[in-house]
Amino acid sequence: MDTKTLMKYFMEKLDFRQQDLADYLGYNQGRISQFINKPTTVTKRWVLSLVKKVKEHADKEAKEATKKALRDAIRGAIRPIVEYYPIDPEIKGQGGNRVMFKPKQDEVQRKQLKKALLAASGVYVFYDSQGQALYVGKTKNDLWTELDQTFNRPTSTRAKPLKLVDHGRANREFIPASEKNRRLAKKPVRFYQMASYFSAYEVAPDLIDDVEALLIRSFANSLFNTQSNIGFK
Repeated sequence: MDTKTLMKYFMEKLDFRQQDLADYLGYNQGRISQFINKPTTVTKRWVLSLVKKVKEHADKEAKEATKKALRDAIRGAIRPIVEYYPIDPEIKGQGGNRVMFKPKQDEVQRKQLKKALLAASGVYVFYDSQGQALYVGKTKNDLWTELDQTFNRPTSTRAKPLKLVDHGRANREFIPASEKNRRLAKKPVRFYQMASYFSAYEVAPDLIDDVEALLIRSFANSLFNTQSNIGFK
């Protein structure tokens, strides 16, 4: 076998031009042209060294392809919809419940965000005014409905008790604290009284439970979730 035959073989098998083959084997293009235009007999040792270079490049390309496939799979499995979006609550109906935000006629961004949340399932996080995580939740239905329900849900005094003062009904006469001592007591509050921001992520159905578990375990000391020791499936 001569150099011309070997170069032509590699170019055909790898679908390369001379410059591509030169880069692949570590030669300049002029050297590849010389191998083709002025062929010489090759030694077994030289052929084996070229085959080794080709294999090393092929292995490297295979690893890069695997990494890319893994990155693409992760991006497809977990897709951020919105992060740290400000909440602008409004009262809805007669029961005193709140909606996180109510898109007005000209608020295109909020309309599109609500539409995206209605179309996706996954996990979400509520944060307080300082950006600290308050609650992590999940749903295999639509995120907008789940977020809305949690937003109006009372916190658990068992998970993270808050000691507050009960001031009585708003239609009763005001009595200064100096005249009537009101004791501190554990009291549930609704998330709309604390949440200032939220994040939402679309997650592949088979991964929703594990992603929620990961987030809960990551924020275990600041959440109002009743189950903070949740494990992976």
